[in-house]
Amino acid sequence: MIFQLKNQNSPIIVAAIHDGHEIRKELKEYLALNEQARLREEDPFTGKWLSISDNTITTETSRFEVDLNRPREKAVYLKPEDSWGLKVWKSELPEEYYKDSIKKFDIFYTELEKQINHLLEKNKYVVVYDLHSYNYKRNGADAPPE
Repeated sequence: MIFQLKNQNSPIIVAAIHDGHEIRKELKEYLALNEQARLREEDPFTGKWLSISDNTITTETSRFEVDLNRPREKAVYLKPEDSWGLKVWKSELPEEYYKDSIKKFDIFYTELEKQINHLLEKNKYVVVYDLHSYNYKRNGADAPPE
């Protein structure tokens, strides 16, 4: 995760937390999704929009490793119902790998709280603008729009 707070006087943080595509090496052998399927549900290139603010958050980690926009108990997709019907993993993840992903979630929210509190020292409020893209053809480029 990359936090850049360059302007302490601005209450605006812009985030692109689904811009990432990286998956830890040890998880790749368990991954059932190909690159194309992952890119359809990630938000590639949303990080390029971060220039609208001096205060930004982005991550290199794919939402298929840990989804920072989900509650902690749902942050790692374990079954297709968690991820738009997609089977993310070939087999059950080892507990240690699951816990390592949850650690990333915990680190992210600990740091986010710290950064927001830091901005609140100079501002009455903080706005987090969370950037996303919309996949209107979830079933592929040739599929009809949803």
